[in-house]
Amino acid sequence: AAHLVDGPYRAALYLLDRDGTCTADKLDATLGDLDVAHPNHIGGVFARLRNQRLIEIAGYQQSTRPQRRGGIQAVWRPTPLFRHLKATGQLPEVGEAA
Repeated sequence: AAHLVDGPYRAALYLLDRDGTCTADKLDATLGDLDVAHPNHIGGVFARLRNQRLIEIAGYQQSTRPQRRGGIQAVWRPTPLFRHLKATGQLPEVGEAA
């Protein structure tokens, strides 16, 4: 399986572009063993993307990560601005390594 090599922010951009949605569970699973400075870092990624007006909440679902004990998480989707920046090549490039 391919592993993302550009960190949590670029991984979130990749998942949003590839799948059309992203959750904390999905981003956590994608990052795997990548050393993240703090568990709240993933939430910070979504806050940054939201503040940049690149994502919006599409809904909510129950987390499947054991450490979340069934807590609710947001399902994020790209905004029209995200799609415009992607179409015009203005989003940061997202890389994969085999």
